[in-house]
Amino acid sequence: MPRLPGRPPLGPIIALPLLLLAGCSRPDPATDDGARAAAVAFLDAIRAGRIEPAWQATSGEFKSLMGLQNLEDYVRSHPPLSAPAEFAEARPVDREGLNMAEYVFRSPEAASIIVLVAENDGGWTVERLSVE
Repeated sequence: MPRLPGRPPLGPIIALPLLLLAGCSRPDPATDDGARAAAVAFLDAIRAGRIEPAWQATSGEFKSLMGLQNLEDYVRSHPPLSAPAEFAEARPVDREGLNMAEYVFRSPEAASIIVLVAENDGGWTVERLSVE
């Protein structure tokens, strides 16, 4: 199709908004029920003393950074992990294009328990655990 002199081609003008819309349509992991369920199941297993099943539900990165024995030691040295905790907030996290969410739980001791989950092969796995 011929273009008018002095006018830019329409292709890039139309493509840019479509690309922006496609990027915005990515689901928010912080509102994904599966992501939150993975974080809650992980903490529930830890609270129940089932450290090995909790560790098995983590990503390869988590396992390489924190072995099973290290997770057991971490839980033992952070008592808020053994106490009930209430969900406080969820935040989407974008790390190098990976679909992730950070879930914050509050314990009775006013500690924040933060569980980072990532989407892996259609499911959600725990990437990081911290107590602040």
